Amino acid sequence: IVHREVQSFCHLSNTLKKLGKNLKEPFCSQYPCGSLLGSGGFGSVFLGQRLSDGRQVAIKQVTSDRVQQWARLPAAFKGLGSRHVVCMLDWFKVEGRGYLLVLERPQCQDLFDFTSQRHITEEGGAKVIAEVLIM
Repeated sequence: IVHREVQSFCHLSNTLKKLGKNLKEPFCSQYPCGSLLGSGGFGSVFLGQRLSDGRQVAIKQVTSDRVQQWARLPAAFKGLGSRHVVCMLDWFKVEGRGYLLVLERPQCQDLFDFTSQRHITEEGGAKVIAEVLIM
């Protein structure tokens, strides 16, 4: 269902562009949407690629009812990059449905696989995970 909503958004964007509306390039002409990576309380995340440079991205679809308000970070936060924070690269509003957020897609793995592959025990696990999170 969500994948069809993304395709529907692409069609709407292309139609408005043909009518001469002042819009940025449509989502689908910049980011092909691939397979589902996961889903949770705020929406679903899909594999994607930025066509302009081939960069692998994550595309998060967030429904309108999950967003109560947006806030802008103070300028002081710009440039405070961290390899532990996923940056938003672009975003698109899908009228009446929500938002598509284009995010960095770092090479990573989920916590279950991380702990299983390293044979992390319950006792030592908290320390290892805390160290990774603090880095």
